[in-house]
Amino acid sequence: MCAWITPPEDFQPDEAQEQTWKAVDTTQLLDPVLQFGREAPLRPNLRVLREKVQLPTDIDLLVVQYCRTLGEHVSSPENFDISVTDITFEDQAEGRLLHAFFPDTKGTNPVQSIAFRLDEDQLTTAIFTTEKSLVTPDNMLEMGQVLRTLQGPNQDTNQNTNQEEQKA
Repeated sequence: MCAWITPPEDFQPDEAQEQTWKAVDTTQLLDPVLQFGREAPLRPNLRVLREKVQLPTDIDLLVVQYCRTLGEHVSSPENFDISVTDITFEDQAEGRLLHAFFPDTKGTNPVQSIAFRLDEDQLTTAIFTTEKSLVTPDNMLEMGQVLRTLQGPNQDTNQNTNQEEQKA
């Protein structure tokens, strides 16, 4: 199966889940004495999901439903901060980009950037998750560039056809 997105260069595929990548685990590099008693930091990761949705619908309705679901799983919804903007993917398809900042949970402050694209009845979602303390303007810019590479289902078929033609 081909990747539905171009992950950051320093991310490695997660062998347990398809279409999932994780940043290199730097906690293994720490002295074991320094690790003792510390909560492991949230490793930056990227996951892409695709699902068939019932028509008629539109991207904004699907994003609202996703936000509602996220809010139901947050213990302190008053500290839950989200924003939504438009995004244009590399193939010029339009979508939405959601940024979610979650309340402190067990010593971590998760942050998610989620790209949504709707191609006919196929919703493709790319979810980048990291820890607030790791967020810098440079890595958010890089993640925005990565999320713009999100492909629709028709691109998978075209890419697979091109790869098969090259092998022949």
